[in-house]
Amino acid sequence: ITALLLERKVILIKKNFGDIALIMESLVSLLNPLQWNFVFITYLTGKLLDCLEAPFPYIIGVSK
Repeated sequence: ITALLLERKVILIKKNFGDIALIMESLVSLLNPLQWNFVFITYLTGKLLDCLEAPFPYIIGVSK
């Protein structure tokens, strides 16, 4: 939660990407009444892992 409030990069890694989406939605809902106005990607494919070097805050889910 602190990382989200400080607008840091958050990467969630888990085998089941269905669980990743639920966890991500739960984290963002805990910010209420604030909103997450940055990048929110529930599943990032292996080909796009270079996107993790982006210079802006994000929440991204990656499968193991």
